[in-house]
Amino acid sequence: MLQPLTTSEMQAFEKFACDNFDITVDDMMQSAGKAIFDLVVNEIKPKRVLVVAGKGNNGGDALVAVRLLKEEGVGVEILSPYSDDDSEGAIGQSRLRDIEFDLIIDALFGFSLKGNPRPPADEIINQINESGILVLSVDVPSGLDAQTGQVMNPTVKATYTIALGMPKIGLEEHKEYVGKLYLGSLGIPEKAYQELGYYTPIFLGKTYIPLD
Repeated sequence: MLQPLTTSEMQAFEKFACDNFDITVDDMMQSAGKAIFDLVVNEIKPKRVLVVAGKGNNGGDALVAVRLLKEEGVGVEILSPYSDDDSEGAIGQSRLRDIEFDLIIDALFGFSLKGNPRPPADEIINQINESGILVLSVDVPSGLDAQTGQVMNPTVKATYTIALGMPKIGLEEHKEYVGKLYLGSLGIPEKAYQELGYYTPIFLGKTYIPLD
């Protein structure tokens, strides 16, 4: 059975994989983006997607998925709240109402978030929750403490969550914020899991698997 990891355990696992196997952080990012893309096109099948991307690896994973979605012909808009371009600094209530997105990919924060989301991210999370649009969160719903499961103010209420590499302990709590849970591959070799005594996810050639 897959055991959920703490944030520090997941960081150590990724470092162990990079230090001891032929894999880089960029390799893992490419694998994560492919898993997000495959889940979106196979399970959700949207025509218009809004990707809300932060500035960490979590946002980088989503941007890989953006490229693949565009190549697939899916309409994609990107919102980066930390962009130098003020036009991308906030979604705007009217924008979410006027543009018929089928899905929002939430990649604002990964598993290292500490404390309540601050402006402008807090307002963006509120707008996501008020939009009524399906939401896929990358790794953890933004605002959920991956270590403790504590729901910060505010927290994205996801329809789906794709945990990456291994599920995080915080996802065990508050399932109403996590939604349907999937596990996405980071391309970490099976031997890396085995050497640390972790149960190895069985992807059977897929990039993601359902966990519930």
